[in-house]
Amino acid sequence: MTTGVQGDQIKIGRPVLMAIRQELMNRILPFLGIMLLCSLKGKAQLTPFQIGDSAIRMMGNGKFEAGWNLIESIPREQIDPGDWIVANQYAYLRGDTIRFFDCISYLCREYGFTLTNQHSGLAYYEALNSGKYSERFMNIQNESLPYFMQKKHRVLQTIRELDEMRIRDQLRGQVNQALLKTDSCFNKCSGTLIDHLNEINFEKLIQICNKTGIFPNNFDLHYNATATAYLILWHNCSDSINYEEKWSKVWPYLDEAYSQGKINNAFVLTYDYFLARYLGYQLFGTVAGDVAIKDMDGLRERRRKYHLE
Repeated sequence: MTTGVQGDQIKIGRPVLMAIRQELMNRILPFLGIMLLCSLKGKAQLTPFQIGDSAIRMMGNGKFEAGWNLIESIPREQIDPGDWIVANQYAYLRGDTIRFFDCISYLCREYGFTLTNQHSGLAYYEALNSGKYSERFMNIQNESLPYFMQKKHRVLQTIRELDEMRIRDQLRGQVNQALLKTDSCFNKCSGTLIDHLNEINFEKLIQICNKTGIFPNNFDLHYNATATAYLILWHNCSDSINYEEKWSKVWPYLDEAYSQGKINNAFVLTYDYFLARYLGYQLFGTVAGDVAIKDMDGLRERRRKYHLE
């Protein structure tokens, strides 16, 4: 029996109670998420990257409404487009086409979003690439392109330079794969080619930084700029040769981008990891284990600056 009435009392069966409980949770969770956000802000200001990451984890754990409300609790343009690209797959999986296509339109218009192989793991990749939504996606792109080109006309050359760097980096990867199947003589020549491609890309990266005064990022350029620049950084600054010299060239621009909220603190963790690997110490205390920390007196301030506390 689902419901019944005895005198002035109403009895509600378990299925109805469970449905009511779920509905209450759906309504309350978004507010709890925002309340949690506010309480945390009182202790340490959360960055938009931390908000985006928390929201994505909530959606991944089945709390879609709570996560979506959290990511929308600050202005949309403060969230990295990379986080929107990932978060939007939960709207797609939920069948929420209104939110899904609103987000796709926003990404295309503001950041020139298009599908690449790096997106092949996204839940909506096939649907947009060749499936039921491919034609609609193409129309959105065609409608958005003039606006994006006009908005970004001052940095189109920089975007093209980054795309060329990405192609060179892909070539580097292909050569690297070929090394695994060839003899040692060819390996030596190919290794020299890889080093040359890395050097060209790093020089181009520094040129862009010098020109713009900031590390290339999704907000200033387009949806894939940060990932491309990080790849170039990784393939050059993870080498033990001239490690500190290379990082010293790019660090001021990383620092500027971070201070403006345009990249997250991943570069700090990367720096510490390879610093410990090559030189035996770290600077920010992000490497676990018995690894010495240089300049302990300034550690707390450094960690606070990059939201590592």
